[in-house]
Amino acid sequence: YSWTAGNWKLIVLNSNCGKINRICAYAKAESLWLRDQLAGPEMCEVIFDHHPPITDGEYAPGTTSVKGFWRRAYEARAELFVSGHDHGYQRFAPRRTDFSLASDGVRAVVVGTGGKSLYPFTTTNRSEYRQATHYGALRLTLSDTGYSGEFLNVTGATMDSFSSTCR
Repeated sequence: YSWTAGNWKLIVLNSNCGKINRICAYAKAESLWLRDQLAGPEMCEVIFDHHPPITDGEYAPGTTSVKGFWRRAYEARAELFVSGHDHGYQRFAPRRTDFSLASDGVRAVVVGTGGKSLYPFTTTNRSEYRQATHYGALRLTLSDTGYSGEFLNVTGATMDSFSSTCR
């Protein structure tokens, strides 16, 4: 589903692709729906799903089945792609569809720090910031021209912060 808030389009996807006939593939129903959502009037865009397209945690290098979603996000110049699933916190610099660094890319944030257990990271370190020692939450602040984010641990301390303008 999707909705607008000010100058932002917020889009939530079902990334349990294997459970729903692999509809996450680039040419399948949910990816086509995402394309249509992103094709609307010029807005800042944030996409939420469960499975991260890029991660340095237990599910590294990322969830293959959502690569079509990531490609749609990049093609439409979306600002943010927020996921969970991998139990840790990671913030990535903007990236292309092949996950190489790109100033015109999409920023991925993985926030899997809400419960159960925290997973260690693999030796890969592609993230700008990562931690898997503290539970916490991501606070996003969306303005008409950009965004800021803070990862807060359960005591309320800010462990990471970032910001950017919309493209």
